[in-house]
Amino acid sequence: MTGLLARLLGRAGAGGAPLTVVPGIRWFSDRGAYAAYVEPTRPERRAREAEIGGRRVTTGFCTFCAAPRTFVVSAGAMVGTNINLREGLICRRCRLRNRLRLLFKAIEDWSGGAAALRARKVYLAERVTSFYVRMAERVGDLTASEYLDPAFRSGSVHRRRGRRVRHEDLCRLSFPDESFDLVVHGDVLEHLADDGAALAEMRRVTRRGGAMLFSVPFLHDRVEHEVRATLADDGRIVHHLPAVHHGNPVSGEGSLAFRAYGWALLDDLRRAGFDRAEVGALTELDLGFASSNSDYADYMEPMVVRALRAPA
Repeated sequence: MTGLLARLLGRAGAGGAPLTVVPGIRWFSDRGAYAAYVEPTRPERRAREAEIGGRRVTTGFCTFCAAPRTFVVSAGAMVGTNINLREGLICRRCRLRNRLRLLFKAIEDWSGGAAALRARKVYLAERVTSFYVRMAERVGDLTASEYLDPAFRSGSVHRRRGRRVRHEDLCRLSFPDESFDLVVHGDVLEHLADDGAALAEMRRVTRRGGAMLFSVPFLHDRVEHEVRATLADDGRIVHHLPAVHHGNPVSGEGSLAFRAYGWALLDDLRRAGFDRAEVGALTELDLGFASSNSDYADYMEPMVVRALRAPA
């Protein structure tokens, strides 16, 4: 048992007094400061991740459950020959995987705690997932949607998996201006051909003083995005790299990834009208926050992104 986990469980030992607060996410607006945080611990973390990747389960402290839990190491996703720990490390109690537990921590931290989050008006760009179920437990005013069919009108409701599901196109949202305190999406943006239009729309529906919190594939050693595919004027998809499809909860065919992001993402967010944009990281394996466990050097640490609108 490592020092952090022992202290979270109230066993101070030589490391000091028991922790009463889980370590916070560190936020960065530039690549150099981010690297200064993640690089010194990388060799030790990579070694531990390789060891964890060889297990069926591991133990840690789940920040959603606020309790020690067992994490299932693999969700079946791979990065080359390695288990993708970003998609794994699933808590056996809440069923949230690594990247979603980190995203939820960013949500709760920004909101100011559990009671404050319950009072927030939140839009979540997913509806038929375990993350929606957990968000609905913690948010009193939650609107959620999926992208169901290009023929559907944003705001229309359709039957999916025995439930009524709202359809929204993130490039053409049906909500009035400044509808939400918080906009949330997880690994969605990379699947949109026109992500700039989506960012502008999501900024439009975010209230002054509000935020957008999300995850994306992020290449932290790069400035420019890795463009995998683009949409031609005639609607054809032009592939610049081999096609990569990620899982889609409403389609067995998966969703094409148009890009992975570099630090230029923060410029994209400011261009869309957000006043502040930052990358957050929390490299604590005892909390089940691991990298993707890839041999690809800059892909990817446990991270989230936040974009903020200034108060009125």
